[in-house]
Amino acid sequence: MIKVAVVDDHPVVRAGMITLLERSGTCRVVGEAGSARVAFRLLPEVEPDVVVLDLRLPDSQGCALVRELRKRLPRSHLLVLTAYEEVGVAREALHLGARGYLLKGVAARELLRAITQVAAGRRVIDPALIGQLWDLQDEPHLPTEREVEILRLLARGRSNKEIARDLHVSQETVKFHLKNLFRRLDVHTRTEAVVTATRRGYLDLQR
Repeated sequence: MIKVAVVDDHPVVRAGMITLLERSGTCRVVGEAGSARVAFRLLPEVEPDVVVLDLRLPDSQGCALVRELRKRLPRSHLLVLTAYEEVGVAREALHLGARGYLLKGVAARELLRAITQVAAGRRVIDPALIGQLWDLQDEPHLPTEREVEILRLLARGRSNKEIARDLHVSQETVKFHLKNLFRRLDVHTRTEAVVTATRRGYLDLQR
């Protein structure tokens, strides 16, 4: 039996996933958490083989959760199950040590298959993203997760001051990231940055 932990802040989603796993005959749920704080406290005690986790929690957003769980659970495999469709976020999560990256809406049988593969040490990537990730294997200009966050705010017309406030950083830090973004994307204006990032699949403006 594969020991699985579920980390998702939506109780209904979490309950449905736990029911699916318990009925699978191949998985045993050993823990669940609706926040990063609970996950950090509980999961090291139960030592799951696989952690199925969302990247949007009340107290943790994005790939920071992957980074921290890898530190706290070095023997566990991480399978991201999220609504984040930006290829940059997926690439960073995998770079930080996630063994799988699936988008919410995946069929139940595909999720169970992914858990089995991840538990065996294999990598699993959602079909909707694998083509873009393959194309970007040697892409030197891929934005970081923080830069994707800034791109989202740029698309909403935020000023540097507003971006700094929203991300809890200084305006100098925002300017630094913008400079790197313009260089990575080979653009000269904020509008060009948003358009280019969207066209390349780094940014999903439907969210």
